Amino acid sequence: MKNKLEVGLFIGDSQRAILKDFYAAMLVSNIQSIIGNNIKEEVAIENQFRKYEYKVNNNLSYGVLKDRIITLLFSEKDIEKTTKELKILFKKN
Repeated sequence: MKNKLEVGLFIGDSQRAILKDFYAAMLVSNIQSIIGNNIKEEVAIENQFRKYEYKVNNNLSYGVLKDRIITLLFSEKDIEKTTKELKILFKKN
């Protein structure tokens, strides 16, 4: 969790700025966990046909989501389509 919060790399020095960064990081982390847990079964099914067992890389998927969180939350694009794209990216990494 500490690496996701990037302790020491807050945008501002005020309590409000630090709390804002903290809550934003928690939101991204929670959404990443929800999407990651939703694709665990899919990854398990795909692993049956692979030599090695693959898992979702949480650090990479967090980074992918962090770059796309604004699009996910505020885009006029269908949220189902955006979530599907994120699931594909999570499985790739």
